[in-house]
Amino acid sequence: MCRIQKILLGTFLAGVLISGIGTGTAIAEYSSFTYLGERVLGQDKMTTTSLDYTFFPEKGAIRIFPSQYSYYGGDVLELLEDPSVPEGTVRFEITCNPDLAEPFLNFTEFEEEMPAIQGVLDLNWRSYTSFPVWMEAKDQMIEDLKNKSFASYRLEAIENISIKVNPASREFVLFEE
Repeated sequence: MCRIQKILLGTFLAGVLISGIGTGTAIAEYSSFTYLGERVLGQDKMTTTSLDYTFFPEKGAIRIFPSQYSYYGGDVLELLEDPSVPEGTVRFEITCNPDLAEPFLNFTEFEEEMPAIQGVLDLNWRSYTSFPVWMEAKDQMIEDLKNKSFASYRLEAIENISIKVNPASREFVLFEE
C-alpha cells in the first residue's frame, strides 16, 4: 500500500470516528428533551361571531348539510332550537380566530328544480395566512428549545360551530346528510 492510500484511509477512518462521536452526542442531547404535549396557537384571539340568515317560510324550506361542518362542531352537529332566535331566521354561531378566518353565509337558490325547497344555506370562510401567528409563537418555541423541551404546535382557525333556529321555524329548515 503506498503512502497516499494510507493517508486517504486514515482521513476516512478519522471522518467516520468524528461522525460517530457527533451522532452519539446529538442522540444523548435530544434524548434529554421533554415533550410538553400539544399547543394550539392563536387560541387567545378566538371570538364568537353570529351570522343570521333570514328566510321566508312561505317560499319553502331551506336545506343545510351538517356533514361539512362536523369537524368543527364535534362528532354530531345538531340544529338547536332557540326561542331567542327570531322566526324565519337561521343563526350560525362560529368561534374562530379572526386573524385566520372570516366566516360568511352563502345561499344558493333553487329556481325550478325543487319547488318545496328555496335553496341551500352554506357557511363558508375566507382563510388568511398563518405566518403572523407562527411569528408570534416563535419566541415561545425558541424558549422551549433552550429549556430542553418541545411541543406539537397546530393552528385552529375555527373552533366551534353551532346552528340555531326558532322552534316555530324548525319545520322549514331541512337539516340532513
